[in-house]
Amino acid sequence: MNQNMFLDFSVMHEGNNIDDFIKILESAIVVRECVEFDYTNTQDHTSGKSVEPIALTYKWYAWYLLGFCHTYHDYRWYKVIRMRNIVETKQSFTIQHESSDMIMKRLDETENIKYIDITLKCDSKIKVQVEEYLKGKILSEEEDYFILLLRVPEYERMWFSLLLSFGKSVEVLEPISVQRRLKNAAKEIVELYE
Repeated sequence: MNQNMFLDFSVMHEGNNIDDFIKILESAIVVRECVEFDYTNTQDHTSGKSVEPIALTYKWYAWYLLGFCHTYHDYRWYKVIRMRNIVETKQSFTIQHESSDMIMKRLDETENIKYIDITLKCDSKIKVQVEEYLKGKILSEEEDYFILLLRVPEYERMWFSLLLSFGKSVEVLEPISVQRRLKNAAKEIVELYE
């Protein structure tokens, strides 16, 4: 039977090793064996991890591994693009895990990821692109612009990069902290090319 549906979740193909990492992690999930890897967190600190891989998911524009961390004896999300030197250990899981959807639901309820609300004034000419890439909730619409509310993980880079890419077609109304971050980033870019 011919395949009629194909899924390509890559954003700019995330990295050369992502497909290989996904295969290793998928295999370890199926056979219930631990993996080890070096992991760099959002503060650029790299450490070795020993993890029981539970599930892979694509969210926030990237692949994530849900795993049971042997160091913290708890479930954690690991962004696959931040992994290096992934090794299958051939060591079986140490505990019986409940279903991955139950673990994910519990993590979502207790996650310590800080979210922020951003109010944007967007040029009506780019409404389709804003809806496609930023999503969010439209609060009001005028002939030339619309007001959009975004709720985003504060330290994820993708939404910030997208705001920069829209240039002067998107204006941050609040919070002021995001206005400052964008202004500083734009200034650094201009200085680079002067």
